[in-house]
Amino acid sequence: MEKLTFTEPIDFVYTWVDGKKNDVLNLQKFPSDKRGGFNRFRNNWEIVESIESVRRFAPFVRKIFIITADGQIPDWYTSSDYPDLELIQHSEIFREYAHLLPVFNSHAIEAMVPRIPGLAEHFVYFNDDMFLGASVQPTDLFTPDGNAVLRISTTVEPAWQTHSKAWRVYRGNLYVELQKIFPNMVIYDTAHQARVLLKSSCLNAWNDRSMKKLLVEAATSKFRSLSDIPPIELFSNIIVKEKKANLVHNPGLMLQIFDRTVLKPEFYALNLIRPTYYCINDEMIDPAPNHLEKLAYYLSHNLPHHQLPGAMFVNFRVGIFVKFISHCISWVNRMLGKV
Repeated sequence: MEKLTFTEPIDFVYTWVDGKKNDVLNLQKFPSDKRGGFNRFRNNWEIVESIESVRRFAPFVRKIFIITADGQIPDWYTSSDYPDLELIQHSEIFREYAHLLPVFNSHAIEAMVPRIPGLAEHFVYFNDDMFLGASVQPTDLFTPDGNAVLRISTTVEPAWQTHSKAWRVYRGNLYVELQKIFPNMVIYDTAHQARVLLKSSCLNAWNDRSMKKLLVEAATSKFRSLSDIPPIELFSNIIVKEKKANLVHNPGLMLQIFDRTVLKPEFYALNLIRPTYYCINDEMIDPAPNHLEKLAYYLSHNLPHHQLPGAMFVNFRVGIFVKFISHCISWVNRMLGKV
């Protein structure tokens, strides 16, 4: 029996900002989890390695879009090296809302993602700290009949609106707003990994008067606010409501990098586990220069897409054990203030 596949074009979309070139970012007060916030705009050049992971493990991708602020071109970008990549400036997607620019809030930019000129119907939204760690097929992202394979973590509860973590507050806000439009609707929290989306469903949200109001309000929020709603979560849940999603409980792997994280075993564990989807989350508040240098080295040399096929024996259980031990050592280092 012939195996069914998915043959429609698939694009990847990134949002990216060069925080070093935006002095105004230093003026805002971030609604972070009790501390920090500048890590949101720090460049460790993860995006370069993220793109390479997509190129290696998802070679079927038609085009990669990177949304940037007007006039910002990544230092590493040349069209000859990245013929499959297209830079999209904020004004190209904000269009009639260009008077709201500049914006420094990812939620505002995400509201406009489905308005990218030439974007494929089937696309994947990536943050610059998300990676592929193993080969994926088109049917890992979209079913043969074109449904989005949505990887979810859990369902959202109204109590999230008063949670101590900002990202949960955003989803709690979305829960409250969508209940006004669709009473008793189940709201899902998607995994902080590859977000698989359908452009037509996203645009359906824009064409609905009530949801358009939410999206315009999101686009108007120049800096992050605890009153924000997360547009990507809105789009994902609309796809579910339209019965165009296959739900999968698969949150992927999260690698948290703190000021005193012991990097070598963390990255060793990553390569042992070899997750298909993973995120390297910068949680550093005041990192030492040598720590940033070590992180840059591991990012450019020790990710799964750097390994030769079959070059490393993959042992999931050993990897999980190594990751747990390294996490404990990192926690002790942070408590004792060791660099």
